[in-house]
Amino acid sequence: MKNKIWRLIWLTASLLIFITIPVFAEVKAGTSEFGVHVGGILGDELTSSPVSGSTPELDNSVAWGVDYTYNLGVNWGIEGRYTIHISEAINSPNTSDLNVHMIDINGVYHFNPEAKTVFYATAGIGFASADLENNIRGTVNDQIESISDSDGFTFNMGGGLKYYATEDVILRADLRYRYIDRLLSQFEESLNTFEITAGLGYRF
Repeated sequence: MKNKIWRLIWLTASLLIFITIPVFAEVKAGTSEFGVHVGGILGDELTSSPVSGSTPELDNSVAWGVDYTYNLGVNWGIEGRYTIHISEAINSPNTSDLNVHMIDINGVYHFNPEAKTVFYATAGIGFASADLENNIRGTVNDQIESISDSDGFTFNMGGGLKYYATEDVILRADLRYRYIDRLLSQFEESLNTFEITAGLGYRF
């Protein structure tokens, strides 16, 4: 009987503690969120023509970066995001490291801002810059070519979720489609890629 009573007291105390924990207003107007993210990007073809018989591609590889969101209201926010894709140019006569730097300005819409787990959609435009270690050299249309890196505009759209682990700490998961205008100086091909990232953020 004593054990049953102590169990009941413990359960009652636990319930009281639980229901007295403050319910956080998860997305708050006028707040900032700074975070880091890491994940992977699916690559795509880099050139519109084969180089020495094969078409160079941006390889699937890891990516990481930082992001900052300012919540204009509980539903709408604006996000600045920097991501670096650490990759290679594969299927070319000379495989070379190829890092892609991307800077975006995005709009963010929170569907359920009052919840602990908040789902959101995002879209925006930005700038993508390639850093190719060695030029891609080979034959294109019977001509010897040396193709260097370049830059172009980028567009992204997607969504994800934010989980407010505490009042200030945020866990985040994100999936985005990304279009990149070009990354090479000639015979360029626009890229259609996908980004999958997880992040950790802090609200202030």
